[in-house]
Amino acid sequence: MTGRYLFRLLPATILCGAFAGLGLRAQTQGQPPPTTQAPAAPQGPLAPEKYKNIQTLKTIRADQLRDTMEYFTAALGVQCGTCHVQTPDGWNYESDDRPNKKTARKMIEMVNWFNSSQKDITLTCATCHHGRNQPERTPPLAVEMTPAEAAAAAARAAQFAARSAQGASGAPATPGAPAAEGARGQGGRGGPPRPTETVDQVIDKFVEAMGGQAALSQAKTRVLHGTATTRDLVTTPITVQEKATGEYRIDVDSKPQPTVRVFDGKTGWIRASGNVRDLEGIQIALVSRPSEFGLPLAIKQRYQTVTVGRYGNLDGVDTIGLTARVNADVVEQLQFERQTGLLKRRTVQTRTPFGNLVEQVDYSDYRDGAGIKTPFQVKYTNWREATTEKFTDAKINAPIDDGAFTKK
Repeated sequence: MTGRYLFRLLPATILCGAFAGLGLRAQTQGQPPPTTQAPAAPQGPLAPEKYKNIQTLKTIRADQLRDTMEYFTAALGVQCGTCHVQTPDGWNYESDDRPNKKTARKMIEMVNWFNSSQKDITLTCATCHHGRNQPERTPPLAVEMTPAEAAAAAARAAQFAARSAQGASGAPATPGAPAAEGARGQGGRGGPPRPTETVDQVIDKFVEAMGGQAALSQAKTRVLHGTATTRDLVTTPITVQEKATGEYRIDVDSKPQPTVRVFDGKTGWIRASGNVRDLEGIQIALVSRPSEFGLPLAIKQRYQTVTVGRYGNLDGVDTIGLTARVNADVVEQLQFERQTGLLKRRTVQTRTPFGNLVEQVDYSDYRDGAGIKTPFQVKYTNWREATTEKFTDAKINAPIDDGAFTKK
């Protein structure tokens, strides 16, 4: 299939064509050091003011419609054609010819009614569907726990036993006995203590780990060669070209025709099967999301707010987290190795009117080159894809033609 490595942008993302041609575009801060970032959250008219035959999504903004449809496809594991009509001339989004579209409207009305009548419970499409078009009607059979799940279950059982031993009054079983060590620590409820590091200290350590201010400020471009392996275990050669000013291009040597995905600093586009399409909404952010190029020197410019999160542990490595807000709808969790300062994981949540879309990027196998470090393995996972990039070489300040980012 042409363009396997699209993070499967095709059925639910490309073919939707923004579900009636939405016009959301990415916006960059425009302040040095420039860097790629997720689309901002613009304000504007409501969906019915811009698009035809909107019957149930009347209260959401027009610029939210594309991401809302993306959420529906993720929550139900379906494609655009499940509800919308495709003709030889393109998509007819206004048509009501597919019965599934009428069913979808009823489900949206059900969710809206439930959430408007409840204070403590929030229902989303994924609550019942879990990525399946037909939700399960019977409870699943039990499966064996993983070691981590078994340990968590044992900890919960111990906590329950301890509470039961206290009795109805809440007093300890042994009067005067001290609380368990760590139960009332800085982290509360027996969790790890809150970090003492400041945001600046975490960022400074990250900058030094990646090569230092001087070396990073001299890195204007980066060209990477390697392979990408998708969740169906198909491996394809790729080339990534990046600029410190935010441009990003990935060429995938797919068969029978190559695939190209580009973010030019403001907008995104894709060329697949010989056709060029503009990207909309969250699609633009997805193009260059795996990249960390330029991030060390641009964290405070990329995000509206940055705060220190929690200590954690990923794959046996102690981490410290930063919570970074891109805009009103997008929040990232950045987890850094406490010992080295290197970025280990980014988790991105994009809010839609009906639920969140989640992405995760894992970085590993950092190597030195031209005085700075580059992760030679990057795994990108979202609601549809799990793609691992493995690079064989990284050239800093390699020449890149400006025309590489021009749509053609």
